[in-house]
Amino acid sequence: MEIINSHKITDRWMFYGIGLFIPAILSIIGGLFISTLICVIIFFCLGCPRFVTALRINGNQLEVEYVKFFLRRKVSYNIQDTVLEIRRYKDYPVKVILPGPTVISDWLHIIVNGEEVMNVDGRKGFTTTQFMSLLEAFSKAKAGCNTTIV
Repeated sequence: MEIINSHKITDRWMFYGIGLFIPAILSIIGGLFISTLICVIIFFCLGCPRFVTALRINGNQLEVEYVKFFLRRKVSYNIQDTVLEIRRYKDYPVKVILPGPTVISDWLHIIVNGEEVMNVDGRKGFTTTQFMSLLEAFSKAKAGCNTTIV
């Protein structure tokens, strides 16, 4: 079972790359190399989160492929030690005077040995039906692993 993100990583790079234009222009105009370097470091440390591209169940492993700092990475978790939670959140994007329309988003939380190791935002390319189908396949795989242990 595999679910793939519908958003493209290049779209995310463009979204985060726009923030680099402002310090670059200031650097060119005023020669502010140090401030540009500080802005770039802050951008990469805080503003470039993990972008999950695929989730798959392979045997008794839950594999997560993601991109962070422009590098594609893969991490695997043992199904027997893992718990998946789907939570629904309500958010008000505009909170100035009157709240704007409510945005409902689903998040998939991956918990290993009682600690949350990763979460996947439903607003970034995954749908609720994809999360539910992964959860169903995960529960079948986990039940299959538990019956084979003697």
